[in-house]
Amino acid sequence: MSDDDPFADPADAAKDDAGHAPPVPDRDVSAFREAHPELYGILLIANERIERSAEWLGWWMSAGWAAFCFAVIAEAPEEIFGFRLSSLQSGWTYVISMILFLMTFFRLQRGKQRRTYRKTQADLTADTARAGLTQATLLTTIEGHEALAKVASEIKVDDAFDRRRR
Repeated sequence: MSDDDPFADPADAAKDDAGHAPPVPDRDVSAFREAHPELYGILLIANERIERSAEWLGWWMSAGWAAFCFAVIAEAPEEIFGFRLSSLQSGWTYVISMILFLMTFFRLQRGKQRRTYRKTQADLTADTARAGLTQATLLTTIEGHEALAKVASEIKVDDAFDRRRR
């Protein structure tokens, strides 16, 4: 995009190469924190809960993949799986199984984080309404704030956020 492009979005100019918004200056965050301390605290709590909600899942998925690999290497008895695992002793078996485990992990992680967000929706909606903010205003205020990144991404895709207030 050139500087004289009439269709250029000015918001895109502020984004970095990866498409992320620039970090929020500390003065903007502290102004929001001072103006709405209760809402800011609830946003921090919700963000932390969302981040930590699927923390254990990575460990379980890693253990499951390691157990699968061990079963293939150790040639687990045929009666467990119904076929000879020695036929799976190929490098591609590990690559494909890792991809499948990662796809499953990310899908389960996203689902768990979404369920965790849904548990906090009522508090977020009520406190946002009490503060007199809309979904767009709240997002404008917290966009780029690292400590609220997860909750901001959930609020962005929450189609019913403002409708629940009515």
